[in-house]
Amino acid sequence: MTNAQSMTVCASHNPAMSPHSDKSIAPEFRAGLARAKQRVADFDPTCVVVFGSDHIALLKGIRPPLTLIASGRGIKEFGRPEVPLNVPTEQVNALSEILLDHDFDPAVATDAGLDHGFTHTLSMLFDDYSTPKIIPILINAFAPPMMSYPRAAEVGRLVGDYCREHEERPLFIGTGGLSHDPASMDFAKAGLDPATAEIWTEGEPSEDLKKLMLTARPINEKWDADFIQHMNRSHDELIDWLDGMDVVAEAGSGAAETRTWVAALCAGARPVEMLGYNAIPQWITGLGVAAS
Repeated sequence: MTNAQSMTVCASHNPAMSPHSDKSIAPEFRAGLARAKQRVADFDPTCVVVFGSDHIALLKGIRPPLTLIASGRGIKEFGRPEVPLNVPTEQVNALSEILLDHDFDPAVATDAGLDHGFTHTLSMLFDDYSTPKIIPILINAFAPPMMSYPRAAEVGRLVGDYCREHEERPLFIGTGGLSHDPASMDFAKAGLDPATAEIWTEGEPSEDLKKLMLTARPINEKWDADFIQHMNRSHDELIDWLDGMDVVAEAGSGAAETRTWVAALCAGARPVEMLGYNAIPQWITGLGVAAS
């Protein structure tokens, strides 16, 4: 293995933070994203690995715990255009073989339409995310079967080792979390038909979404603070803490996306610092961003 540099960014995503949203909301999180963007520009990565999640935009009727994206695009969503992705298919196929050799069974998707579970953070870190070479890795955090946190960590380590061997300056991104219990999961409780309900209007809450928000649990700021504290101490401590609890029960179904943070942290294998955090009740999400 070479001694190549690497960089890590972990960030929450939220479709309400659209190009049309009120810029006064989540000021610390936005400032942290701006700092992370500058660090990414200074680092000038030769390859970007994004560990992200899906909100039934791609995985319909099938839910593998781990999916490598061999080709695809960011879909048109919440005021943002469709964006083609520059995916190195041969490297993705090589990664799938490495994971198979280490007792993982990844799915491989082609012509994949990726939603804000990938593209929100990419759009915050790059002016044009169609340009950099990007390897998207989907870690299922929507519903079982979901891999354990130690397994997500091992995926990150294997991907990190491969990329440091083959890339001069790999950037690893984890996008998802922190605590949130997406209201869009409970249409029946809100008395809505999921086939006809309008959820977002150009990134702003619709009347249907406002009804759904009433079904959501409050943000668990204490859990977010504990997550950050464990992350600051060591990656292993964070993984042990997460693996010993029911994350969904503690911090909401959306907190399951922190598997992407764990994978990115272990891929980069370098300390990160928290750059900004806001708990935003109107967006029902604890938003955090950290970077090496």
